[in-house]
Amino acid sequence: LDLLPVLLGVIYRENLAMVWMPWKRDPQHPEYFESNWALISRNGDFLNQPAIQQAAANPSRPDRPIEPVYWTDDHTSLFQILR
Repeated sequence: LDLLPVLLGVIYRENLAMVWMPWKRDPQHPEYFESNWALISRNGDFLNQPAIQQAAANPSRPDRPIEPVYWTDDHTSLFQILR
């Protein structure tokens, strides 16, 4: 599942800020899997701390644009977030 579009929908609707933090596989620890983390906050000062910004990355995709998905109680389509 690709939840980034759903996160963007929430962030845009609620006027939040996000920092995207990918976790890459470490050859010294094959038991750890790659993952992506998102820090979401209303506090921009918190997200702009040097330690957080150092680990941050751009979640852009060269193969296709990221369109926000707006889920509501009446609309939640998993087809929109399948990879």
